[in-house]
Amino acid sequence: MIKAGFFTPERPRVEIPDAVQKAVFKRVYDRTRTKERPEGSLLFMRCEGCGEVIGMKPAQMDHTHPEAFNAMHPNERPPITVDDVKRLGQACCHGVKTKTEVKAKHKTERLARSAAGLPPRKGKQKSQWAAGKNSKWKKTVDGRIVER
Repeated sequence: MIKAGFFTPERPRVEIPDAVQKAVFKRVYDRTRTKERPEGSLLFMRCEGCGEVIGMKPAQMDHTHPEAFNAMHPNERPPITVDDVKRLGQACCHGVKTKTEVKAKHKTERLARSAAGLPPRKGKQKSQWAAGKNSKWKKTVDGRIVER
């Protein structure tokens, strides 16, 4: 049976450890070193996805391989390493990558439901009285339902 949400108490999201985050930050920081700036600079840090200078703009640490596609239980997975994580600019790469991953995850769930012989999911259920202006019923300010 496919669960409503991917991350549950039984299958928690695996967070990136602080030591790995620091190592990724140092890797990105070290790449800013040049002859003119031998000590590096926070202002010239680049997105690891597209190479755009993000400097002090918002950036995210992101799994190279999406966590949602990892079928192993969190206790059975190998530990997350520096090579499994990238620092992506929020405006340039992170949003696009996340949007693509979400679309792929939903498609996977649809295909799994189809293969299991389950009916497709419906959209949000409308309330009984949410028929709109074309309905012969209306809801008054005090909460009563009356005929128009």
